[in-house]
Amino acid sequence: MTVNESLLSYQASMLRAKQQYLAIIGGTGVGKTFFLPRYLLYKMQESPGQKWIVCAPTLQMLRNNPISYITTFFDAIKLKYSFNKSYMTMEMPLGIIHFISCETPDRMQGIHAKGIICDEAGMVSREWWETAIQRVTFNQGQILLITTPYSHNWLKT
Repeated sequence: MTVNESLLSYQASMLRAKQQYLAIIGGTGVGKTFFLPRYLLYKMQESPGQKWIVCAPTLQMLRNNPISYITTFFDAIKLKYSFNKSYMTMEMPLGIIHFISCETPDRMQGIHAKGIICDEAGMVSREWWETAIQRVTFNQGQILLITTPYSHNWLKT
């Protein structure tokens, strides 16, 4: 199975996008969360051995969506990884994924990430966004925001 198998055209174009900041903003059923693990794997294959950050607004949302979708997808394609629940990290030959709740953006400090993916980014603070930008600058990494539009906040402005 290839990463871009069964992707919609806009999803496939996101894999090749070179902009530093990307966003998929849409309602239920547009394929935001479906895309998340596929985008992550594609980027990890492009830049093996790097660190990655995956975020969600709360720890519970992080467990219910990104972690669940990523582990389900990786298991389905038989990708070997080890998940450390204490440190909320996933390690594999392609790199390390740090799972971090947006409630504590300072937990991203010290990680020079090649990329960050934030699920439900419309619910996170501007402080998270500013910290995320800092964390990808060193490696000229990319940030992918996936969200439903929630309110008139930093994401909208």
